[in-house]
Amino acid sequence: MQNGTRCWLIAVLPILMLACTESIHSPSSNTNVVSDKSVVEHASAEDCEIIVEVGKAELNWGKNSYDTRFYPDWDRPRGGKYTEDCPWKKLGVAPIFVDTKNRSSAYITRPIYAGDNATVEFGSRVESGTQIPPFLSLEKCKLHRNSWGHWHLVACELSMIT
Repeated sequence: MQNGTRCWLIAVLPILMLACTESIHSPSSNTNVVSDKSVVEHASAEDCEIIVEVGKAELNWGKNSYDTRFYPDWDRPRGGKYTEDCPWKKLGVAPIFVDTKNRSSAYITRPIYAGDNATVEFGSRVESGTQIPPFLSLEKCKLHRNSWGHWHLVACELSMIT
């Protein structure tokens, strides 16, 4: 395989994995919606709590700002967008940077629920600034809702790394 093809595959693979992940819907999604590109679906309170739990563990999110670029918007398979526009400060973390010049970036997919359990995909990318392909990792994170109704991270397992 040629170098250019390999770099293209490395860049596109996480996007393809996310497209497959998004095809499974959380209980809050409405499967009877007709395709409409103008629809914007916002993350639920549970989605946000899960995203913050993973962000704290994997990206060291806290009350102080950080400069890892975060991707909060996703195309929905039926059209429109799903956006993770959570009340970050209320959830105990600094506002999320969407547009930064930092060479590291990350995303946390929409949670997939199964009763008191949920899973998300966490992906991160660090560009070296040279001709070396970027470092990519993809993890599957499992969470559990405790008896008080709050979500806690159980584990993140590495799925892919370059």
